[in-house]
Amino acid sequence: MHLMAGSGSKFDRVYRAHFSAINPSDIMKAYNALGKPDKFQSLSVDARQELDLKVGVAFSRFQTRYFQGRYGDLDSAVLSYGPCQTPTLGFCVQRHLEMETFKPEPYWLLDLGIMNSGTMCRAVWDSGRSFNRNKVDSYIATCRDANPASVAKVISVITKDKNQGRPVPLNTVALLKACSKALGIGPHSALQMAERLYLSGYLSYPRTESTRYPNSFDIVGTLQDQIQDNRWGSYVRDLLRDGVNVAKGGVDMGDRKCIFHVHVVLENSCVCFSSTLTITLPLSIFIRPSHHTLSTCSSWRIDWRHGKSLRSCNETFHCIRKS
Repeated sequence: MHLMAGSGSKFDRVYRAHFSAINPSDIMKAYNALGKPDKFQSLSVDARQELDLKVGVAFSRFQTRYFQGRYGDLDSAVLSYGPCQTPTLGFCVQRHLEMETFKPEPYWLLDLGIMNSGTMCRAVWDSGRSFNRNKVDSYIATCRDANPASVAKVISVITKDKNQGRPVPLNTVALLKACSKALGIGPHSALQMAERLYLSGYLSYPRTESTRYPNSFDIVGTLQDQIQDNRWGSYVRDLLRDGVNVAKGGVDMGDRKCIFHVHVVLENSCVCFSSTLTITLPLSIFIRPSHHTLSTCSSWRIDWRHGKSLRSCNETFHCIRKS
């Protein structure tokens, strides 16, 4: 913010607002806590930019000249180098080579089906997967040809409660994994949609490594905006009434906040993706961070588990019932 009025140097009343998210609460906090610009911090940014430029130019020139004419199928007109892009390219190449050299190997599993009072109970083989087909076929033949018929005997019963802790807030990698696994959306498309949601004011900045809310984060204000959503507004109201318990794990990297919703997205909302294209808002991309934010400050989930270990034909199996 620039306030140029007054006597003395025209920069005597130049103030800076620090905020890393464009939600109203963060902007108001920054506005109410203006500070003088840090000269040394500004100079460090200039130095970093100059180093990135000079190192990039020097190494790009070096490796372009070094590789020219060495490999016939290499387009070595310009081989650029960057302190971020080159290590990232290394990770991509490494993963590509792992996928190219991967050789699938068949394996076999055993499931034990038991009829109990007209209900089919399925038990899982304790040995897990086996790469030895003869072993599996031999076991099946033993059970099939047993005389008298083979039975399964319960050798132990375990009943216990398991606490499922609150997850840490989302970072970029976790968001992309969730979109790929739960929604079937690739990383490139998911990140594009998330950036559009950010530019439209619905989502925080989606490129971050932080997995912990900073101390200044207004979690109550963030949740209150979700009360008006008729899909989970009642749950948010009950959560705020009973008290918010924020997850204690994760790491605050200090650069940008973790991913969270900024404004509520009502059903059938639309967003402009370009000057000529307006489509229905990708609700699935937004709902993911919204639900995740709620889960990070909800009570622990308690799973009741009832497990049985069984033995049949000298092999052990187990089945677990959850509720």
